[in-house]
Amino acid sequence: MINDRRCGPFTLEELADAGVRPDTYVWSRDLPDWTHADEVADICQFFRKRIADLKRPRPVPLPAAAEETQAAQEETPERIWLHNLPEPEEDPADHDPSQPPPPMLLPLAIMVTLLCFPPTGIVAIYFAIKARKDWAEACRSDSRSSAQLYSDSERRDIRTHMAACVRRSMMWTGISAFLGMIVYAAIARFW
Repeated sequence: MINDRRCGPFTLEELADAGVRPDTYVWSRDLPDWTHADEVADICQFFRKRIADLKRPRPVPLPAAAEETQAAQEETPERIWLHNLPEPEEDPADHDPSQPPPPMLLPLAIMVTLLCFPPTGIVAIYFAIKARKDWAEACRSDSRSSAQLYSDSERRDIRTHMAACVRRSMMWTGISAFLGMIVYAAIARFW
């Protein structure tokens, strides 16, 4: 839905050019209902990859004289150090759907809620609990007694949703810690 009008169908590559934003409602055969684009794991992963590609543009071939000048410039220690940094293969915020949520996810969310900034900490707790529940449901869906009740796509969707909840919980935990530091700094300054 773009400007209150149905558009598409689009491939992942066509979404950005079509004007899809995080709050745009999207739908596909795999989704039960219209959902914000930022809640669909495949779309989020595509846009993260696209942003990463935009941050590291591909080098344009240079003429021979320009290559020598560039090689001389690249010999400075700063450029050598930056050049040798490993490029991340994938987004570190991604959580592997085949793995359980981190064990410290909920205790950390509770801690930042109590010590830092409760309004956003509650959101972090919600997503941490939701991730645990989704993991338990994913484990149930894999059991022999429930094997016929779930299709493979439903199992995959449960695990994908769990991974999204883990990411959101970590994000809100970080936001809570950051806002808590700002509040404590403001209190200390005016105290």
